[in-house]
Amino acid sequence: MSIAFFNIKGGVGKTSLAVNFALQHDYAIVTNDLYTQLERALPEGKILKVGPGEPFPEIPGDAPVAYDLGGYIDPRIIPVLTRVSHVVVPVLDEDNDIQVTAQAIAEIRQHNPNLVVVPNRLDRDDDAMRIINILVGLEVVDAKTQFFPIKRSKGFSYAMRDGRSIRQQMADNKLMNRAYHAVATQFDALSRYLLQPV
Repeated sequence: MSIAFFNIKGGVGKTSLAVNFALQHDYAIVTNDLYTQLERALPEGKILKVGPGEPFPEIPGDAPVAYDLGGYIDPRIIPVLTRVSHVVVPVLDEDNDIQVTAQAIAEIRQHNPNLVVVPNRLDRDDDAMRIINILVGLEVVDAKTQFFPIKRSKGFSYAMRDGRSIRQQMADNKLMNRAYHAVATQFDALSRYLLQPV
């Protein structure tokens, strides 16, 4: 099934989450970010970059594709958001990021109700609750909205650099088991949810 990683706010970890997901589950990535460094992480044939003004290809919703989408919701993105099983919306624990993400959630919800909010790059566990409480207070999330907090981890950067998911890094280097255990467990919970039939 296809999944979108999207937020109109940049720098919140859409690409690193999408890459780790793609590496861990053998997904391809379609992106509208021409300047991303996906070639470093994914093998040839697993990346499709869609340039400005180019239409997104019509890929069946059950295809193993992760869309790494940034920018505003333009008419090209709407069919993608409608077609995917879930839209993953990363957000950082910064007031501006939360406010912009709230706007993004309101817009995304018009096209796909299956939202997954990822309080991302967390330093402390209570940072996630702060984000969730603000979004609830802004009335942009509801009881159907799923939240999956993800801790800050260099494992995502190394996945981008080396083309190995956090789980692969742990398998290759036993010293990483302890360092990445918490974030890998969190990411596995997110993955299990995303891979369930809707």
